[in-house]
Amino acid sequence: MLKNHYFKNLYYFCLIIKIIKLNKYYNISDILPNNNKMVFYFSETNCWDCIEAALNQIKNIPDSIKLNNYLILCNYSNVRYFQAFIKDIDLKVPIYNNEEKLNIPLENMDVPFFFIINSDLHCKQVFIPIKEIENYTANYLQAMNKKYWSKTIN
Repeated sequence: MLKNHYFKNLYYFCLIIKIIKLNKYYNISDILPNNNKMVFYFSETNCWDCIEAALNQIKNIPDSIKLNNYLILCNYSNVRYFQAFIKDIDLKVPIYNNEEKLNIPLENMDVPFFFIINSDLHCKQVFIPIKEIENYTANYLQAMNKKYWSKTIN
């Protein structure tokens, strides 16, 4: 049933997208090793309660899985707001700010979302968390952890 709730379309990221972490710029391809990564993406204009609910679900993932397989990609126009976010959040996950939009059609909906990205910059398993549906995001994350990192879980 969960399979019906995420988008199966693949998107490709531009190889030259620049992201920033503490005033250091990276190409997105530089931060992606040769394996899949779970990305939680949000913009500063998204619903904060929705973002916070998703972040709380990420906190429930064991560190052994999060540290190697998850990252957070934000879209803050003001670097100070991004730095304040980093100070306030208590997650052991790499966090990056993207000063530009990703140009994924989903961004126009102005909602936070998850997706899996690989080293070829293919975006798949796109998922929009809905905080009002109990266990919705937890079930998605559990399914993705099992599908992509089951060797890590056992």
